[in-house]
Amino acid sequence: MFLVECEFRVILSAKNAGWSFFILAIFATCAGCHSFKSNPFKSYVEMTPFVAHESGLHAKFFGNSTLIVKDSKTSVMIDGFFSRPGLLKLLFGQIEPNIDRINVALTRGDVRKLNLLLVAHSHHDHAMDAPYVAKKTGALLGGSSSTLRIAANGGIATSQLRELVGGKSISVGAFEIDVFETPHSDNPIFKGHVDPLFQTPARLSDYKFDKNYSFLLKHRDGNILIVPSANFECDMFAGVTADVVFLGVGNIGNKSKQFIYTFWEQAVLKTKAKLVVPIHWDNFLRSLNSELVPFPRIFDDTARSVKYVQELGESFGIAVKFLPLYKPVALPKVIFPTYERIEHSHKPTSTCISN
Repeated sequence: MFLVECEFRVILSAKNAGWSFFILAIFATCAGCHSFKSNPFKSYVEMTPFVAHESGLHAKFFGNSTLIVKDSKTSVMIDGFFSRPGLLKLLFGQIEPNIDRINVALTRGDVRKLNLLLVAHSHHDHAMDAPYVAKKTGALLGGSSSTLRIAANGGIATSQLRELVGGKSISVGAFEIDVFETPHSDNPIFKGHVDPLFQTPARLSDYKFDKNYSFLLKHRDGNILIVPSANFECDMFAGVTADVVFLGVGNIGNKSKQFIYTFWEQAVLKTKAKLVVPIHWDNFLRSLNSELVPFPRIFDDTARSVKYVQELGESFGIAVKFLPLYKPVALPKVIFPTYERIEHSHKPTSTCISN
C-alpha cells in the first residue's frame, strides 16, 4: 500500500528539514520503497509463553517499547502505547489516545492493575496513551517534566505522578528501579519541552522530547535492564549487572557496525547480560490488530541490525530472542546455560575507551 511504503521516509524527513519538505516527501520520495507484509523474524527463536502456575518474574510485550515486567504481586509497565495512529493522522491531523484500541490491547494482554508506569520520553509513541493507562489501572506514572505535562492534561492527580531523575531510584513491591538518563536515538525530532498548556487532541509536533530514560528493574529473582532508545554514552551503565536486557533497536539499521557494536558493548557486555530481547523494532504506525512488522527496509534496515545483533550474541555466548505479542513469558534468574561462543571475523572495535 502506498502510504505504508512511504511512512518511515516521511517521518525521517522531518529530522533535517522543515514541514514543507516533510509533506512534499510523501509524494517525492516513495517510489520503490519496500513494505513488509509479514514478520521477517519468525525464523528467530521466540520465547515460550509460561505455564500459568509458574512463579518468579514474567514479561509481556505489546509492540514498540511497551512491555510489562511483573512478579506475583507487582506489575511495572514501560510506556503503555497502544493507539498507534496512522501516517495521515500524524501528518495532517491531530492525535489523541484511541480508547477503544487501548482497552482492546489491555484486555488481550490481561492487564487489569499496574503498580507503576514508566515512560521513556515524551514523544507520542511513548507518552500519548500513558495518562489513560495510568488512570485505568491505578498506576503511579513516572516520566520527565514534559511527560507529566501530558499526564496532567489527561486528568491524572499530582499524587499519582512522579518526575523521574537520572541517578535516583523508585521502589515498588519487591522491585527497586534505578533510573538512568540516556541518549535518545540520533537526531530526535521535536526537541524541547511540552507546552504547560498542552491539550489533546494535539499535533505530532506538540509531543516534544526533553529527556530520555532507561530503567534497571532489580528484583530478588533477577535484574532486568530496559533500554528503549538505541544510542549510547560511554559507561552509561557503569557498575550495572543485568540478567536480561530489553534492547531498543529502532533506527540503527543503517548505522555502522562499529556504532551497533559499541551500543551492544555498553548495554549488554558491560552489564554481563545472559539474554537480549530486541524491542522498538516494529512499525508503530500499524494497528496492533495486524501482525507486527518492521518499518520499510529502505528507511531502517531492521533485518540487518537484528542479524548483526544475533551474530554478536553468538560471538559472546549471549541468547537473543523475541517476545510474542501479548503472551506472558517467564524470566527466571538463571535463564540459559552458557552458549558456545562463535567468533566472527572483522569484529569492529568500540568507539569507547575502556577505563
